Amino acid sequence: MKNFIDIHSHILPGVDDGADSFEVSMQMLRYAAADGITGIICTPHNKPDRRHVPFSKLVSGVEKLREMMAEEAVSMELHIGSELYYRSGIMEEMRNDMARTMAGSQYVLVEFNPLADYEYLRNGIYTFLMGGYHPILAHAERYGNIITRKRGIEDLIDMGCCIQVNAGSITLQPASQKVWANGREISLTFKEYELLSYLMSNPGQVFGREQLLNHVWGYDFEGTTRTEDTHIKTLRHKLGDAGRSIVTLIRSGYKFEVTP
Repeated sequence: MKNFIDIHSHILPGVDDGADSFEVSMQMLRYAAADGITGIICTPHNKPDRRHVPFSKLVSGVEKLREMMAEEAVSMELHIGSELYYRSGIMEEMRNDMARTMAGSQYVLVEFNPLADYEYLRNGIYTFLMGGYHPILAHAERYGNIITRKRGIEDLIDMGCCIQVNAGSITLQPASQKVWANGREISLTFKEYELLSYLMSNPGQVFGREQLLNHVWGYDFEGTTRTEDTHIKTLRHKLGDAGRSIVTLIRSGYKFEVTP
């Protein structure tokens, strides 16, 4: 896996509830390098109930980590960003450099209250888009008002929002239909990809076998649910340990289980 970047990381110590020391940060960096990750965007929380962390402190933290990595010959590019908690006045804060974009780009990683109403969340995404930014919705699986809404995720994507899901070690790249599991690119058939993509787009939601069959194969498919079961079995095998995220519920169907 080359040039793969972790865009959501609480690796900087002493700035939020992530790493609590530089030693812990270094251990996290060693693990990331071993998994084939070549770059990390440090995204400390930016919330209204927390004190503002000066940009200079973020820079000094990154510089110290770079020095420690050089001493151990750990190869990793580090960039500065933030995980923005959406609230009134956030655009003004961004104009005043009180909130950071992702590595100085126009992309912003944004989170909401998990109980946020769908329209409030959608309007927040729209605010960033109208401000000229490219929003990335952090841990989308946490928002019940999205995952229980028909086409909730799809509507946000159609608006121009990117989606980040805490889905263990499985990563999808929709544009090319590529899949990585545990840092390794996986070769899937079209139907296998469609099945995995649909489950991951609706994290935590239970789908009956007939429901999945109709969505992936179509209502006019003349086969049986054994076709679907076979594809699930093959998917798990190809994904290795990451395949355990696809959970079977006896007499109910399947769901994609996300990391809390």
